[in-house]
Amino acid sequence: MQRYLSVVALLLCLLTTSGTRGSSSARKISRTPMAVGALSGLRIGLEPHLLEFHGEQCDHCEAMKPLFRRLFLETRLVVKRHMVWEDTANFRLMSIYDLKSRCRGLPFFYNRRTGQTICGATTWSNFKNWALDRNCKSSSPPRMTGEQQEDAREKKLEQDPLFSRLKKGLGGDKEATPTTMDEYK
Repeated sequence: MQRYLSVVALLLCLLTTSGTRGSSSARKISRTPMAVGALSGLRIGLEPHLLEFHGEQCDHCEAMKPLFRRLFLETRLVVKRHMVWEDTANFRLMSIYDLKSRCRGLPFFYNRRTGQTICGATTWSNFKNWALDRNCKSSSPPRMTGEQQEDAREKKLEQDPLFSRLKKGLGGDKEATPTTMDEYK
């Protein structure tokens, strides 16, 4: 039955674009969520209710990409992705969905069924709960790797004014380095 519905959806898409084969509108219509959903085994006419807003060179957005594939393989759910840095319409859409949560960051995830949001990168279990319409945390960052923790510690130390004075005293700044005991007083 599912295969039959997918074939019917494909034929409907072809019929709606048959008059404008060479135009760009035909290519746009053939990539509509209905056509993509029907071809991937989803129900006809249902647009994905899971939305992600991301930036092109956003490290946190890139870190979330493997979770989309895993989600699809385990649950057959699709997350519709929207690029916001170069598309003002997508940015406006994100702003509307973000009114309540006030995330104002990327990636931003919105579930249209439940209204739940996730701000930033998150863990697999939190992401899966969000996708399956279960309770999730709006901010649940994944654990940092050892290298990321070390970078964070160094950054925190560099912002500490005492550390910067100690660094100068250890030879970072020749003028601030005392040479005799009298200069320490």
